Amino acid sequence: MSASMHVQGDRALESFLKALGPTLERRIIRQALKAGGAQILKRAKQLAPKGKTGNLRRSLAVSRGRRIRKYPHGNLVAILGPSWPLGAHGHLIEKGTRLRKTKDGASRGRMPAQPFMGPAFEGRKERALRVLREKIRQGIKRELAKVRQGK
Repeated sequence: MSASMHVQGDRALESFLKALGPTLERRIIRQALKAGGAQILKRAKQLAPKGKTGNLRRSLAVSRGRRIRKYPHGNLVAILGPSWPLGAHGHLIEKGTRLRKTKDGASRGRMPAQPFMGPAFEGRKERALRVLREKIRQGIKRELAKVRQGK
């Protein structure tokens, strides 16, 4: 999922957003990315196969530790999905496996794909973007109120 915002026009708003800089990034955008990602994860948890232990569902998370990353070009990205170690096998469930054999040639079969993250993303991406936009809007209003109270 990719979303970008470009502000054009009102110089006062542009200078306000520039002045917010690190605050906007840390508080507002990161919280918005978490909230948007949570929308997708709700659906992924519903779609993920339970399995014997339920570890895969329990491991689904958004933004644990450094899972929201800032890249050199300035984009912030939320990484969501199964987390290690409980969900280390999540990619195998999502994509399936081909026929597997041990070193001595014994067949271990194949595992058909049971996609859960892809369908969750496709089904909830519009809702996640709405939540993301609303959280950013609320955060900017909150920061603007703080600036106004300080004057």
